[in-house]
Amino acid sequence: MRLKKVTGRSQRTVAVVVDGQQRLTTTSLLLAATWHFGRRLALQADTRGGDDNGWAAAETAIMTALFMDEGSELRLVSSLTDRDLYRSVVFSEDSHSKGSDDGNHENPLLNARRRFDAHLAALVKGLAAPDALVQVCRIVSGSLDLMCPMLVELGGDEPLPALFQTYQEQSLLGVAALLPGVPGRPFRALDLVRNHVMAVHVELELDEQEEVYRRLWLAGLEERAPPGGLESALDTFLSTVGFPPWSPDAAATGEKASCGRFVSEFESRVKKIRMSMLAMAEEDSTVREDDEILIESDLMRKKQTDFSGIELYARFCSYVKELENKAAGETNESSDVTFDSVNAFLEAFSNFLAEIH
Repeated sequence: MRLKKVTGRSQRTVAVVVDGQQRLTTTSLLLAATWHFGRRLALQADTRGGDDNGWAAAETAIMTALFMDEGSELRLVSSLTDRDLYRSVVFSEDSHSKGSDDGNHENPLLNARRRFDAHLAALVKGLAAPDALVQVCRIVSGSLDLMCPMLVELGGDEPLPALFQTYQEQSLLGVAALLPGVPGRPFRALDLVRNHVMAVHVELELDEQEEVYRRLWLAGLEERAPPGGLESALDTFLSTVGFPPWSPDAAATGEKASCGRFVSEFESRVKKIRMSMLAMAEEDSTVREDDEILIESDLMRKKQTDFSGIELYARFCSYVKELENKAAGETNESSDVTFDSVNAFLEAFSNFLAEIH
C-alpha cells in the first residue's frame, strides 16, 4: 500500500492512501464485523467471571486499529461517495438492519460486511459461546498480526493527482487484468471518471473536497442525469465531441489510423489487453472444441468479463489528454493543464446535459 503524507491549511497532517484503499477498507470491515460478533458472543458467554478467552485484549486491538484515541473518530476516512455508509456499516451492530429498503442493498461495502457476518456465523456454528469466542479472537489475531501489508511512503515533488492517476491505471491494466474473476464487480466508467475529476482536488482539506464534490459532481452532473443514466450520457457526449467507440475493424486490428481520432497511450494499452484476452480465449476454445465434455476455462470466463466500463473510461482519458495537449500549447508554463482540462470537461459535459435534459 502506498501512502503520502499531506499537511493542509489547518496544519493537520494526514496520510493519503494513494494505492491500497480497497484492501484497507476490506480489512476494516472484517474487523468491524468481528468486533460486533465478538461482543455478542461475550455477552452469551457471560465473561464477568474473569475468563474472557482473550476477548478483552482482542477488542482493545480492534478499537486501536479502527478508531482514533477518542474512540469515535475512524482512522480510515473513506471516499466521498461512500463515507457516510462506511461509517454506518462500521458502527452498525446488525448489517442486515441496513439497506434493505434504502437503495443500499447493492452497495459493495454493505455486501462485504454481510458476507463477513455470514462467514463468522458459519465458522462458529455448533460451538458453545466460550469456544466460539476463542475462534473469533484467532481471526482478530490473524487480521492484525499475520497479515503483513507492505507500506510505502511516497516522497518527492510529484503531485498527488498524477500519482493517483498512475496507480489507478496500473490497477486497471496490471497483470491482474488478465486473471479470471478480476474484478469481482465490473468497473463502472463513472466511478473511474469521478476519481479522475476529484484527483485534482485531493490536496484540499476533507471538508473542502466534499464541497467541491457536491458542487461540481453531484449538482453539476448527477442531478442533471437524463433518464438513460449518466454513464450512457457520457458515452453519447464523447461521441459528440469526436471520441466515439472504436469500430469493430479498428478494435480487431488495434490500428490507430483506423480509429480516426486521437488515442491516448492509456486507451491504446486498454485495446491491446482486450485483444490479448479475446485472442487467448479463442485459442483456448479451439484447443478444447474436440473435448467430449466442454469445460469452460478461466480464459473463456474472462472473455465474458464486462470490460465496457474501462473502455468508456479510456475514451474519456483520450478526450481529456487531447484537452491537456491543446492547453499546453496555448498557456504559459505555470498553468496546471491537468486542472484546466478537467474543468473544461466538467463545463462541456454539464452544458451537454443541460441541452439534452
